[in-house]
Amino acid sequence: MSEISSTPSAPPDLQTPYGASCSEIGGALAYYGDNLTQYLAAAVSEIDQLPIEVLNEVRGAFTHLAKAHKSGADTEDYKSEVNSAYRHLKRASLDCLKLAIMACAERVERRLNALNDNFVLPQEAYDRVAELRARRKLLLHSESSHPSHSTVGDLADLYGDFASFAVELDKRYHGPQAETLRRKQITRDRKSTWLSYLSGFVTSSVVSYIFWLFSK
Repeated sequence: MSEISSTPSAPPDLQTPYGASCSEIGGALAYYGDNLTQYLAAAVSEIDQLPIEVLNEVRGAFTHLAKAHKSGADTEDYKSEVNSAYRHLKRASLDCLKLAIMACAERVERRLNALNDNFVLPQEAYDRVAELRARRKLLLHSESSHPSHSTVGDLADLYGDFASFAVELDKRYHGPQAETLRRKQITRDRKSTWLSYLSGFVTSSVVSYIFWLFSK
C-alpha cells in the first residue's frame, strides 16, 4: 500500500475557527490534487468502493468553485465561495481518512484474532494496538468537537501507522517465524497439560493415602 503524506498543504491565507481556509480557486484545486486525491485513494483501497459521502462533499466543493468563477475574483462572493469549497474538500479529507482508519483497524483486529487462535503474540503487539486504539479515540473526539486543519494531518499519520502495523503483523507472524511461535505455543500447551495431569495425579495419590490411613 502506498504511503500518504502526513503534512497536508494548506493555502497560506486567513485562519478560521475551523482551521486554514483559502481565498483563491487555485489554492482549493491544489488542496484537491495534493491531498484529497491520496486520502480518497486510501479509502477506496480499504473499502473497495467510492464513499458516497465523500463524493457529495466533492460535488459541493466544485459547485462553490463554479460559483466563484462566475462571480469574478474582485467580488466578495468570490472569496466566500472559494472558502466554502475548501471546507467541503477538508470535510471530504476527514471522511476519507476516518473510513480508511476504520477499515484498516478492523483488518488489524481480525488479523490479531486469527493469530491468537494459533499462538500467543508478544506483549509488544498488544501494546502497539492499544496505543493505536487510544490515538484513534482521542483524534475522533477532537475532530468531532473541532475539525481543524491539523486534524487531517493527525488522521493521516494514524492511518499510516495502522497500515504499517497491519503489514508488520503479516511479515513478522507468517512463514518461519510464525512456525517457530506455533511450536513454542504447542510446547507451552503440552507442558501445561502435563503439569495439570501431574498435579491431579499427586492430589489423587495424597487423598487416597489419607483415606487409606483413616480406614486402617
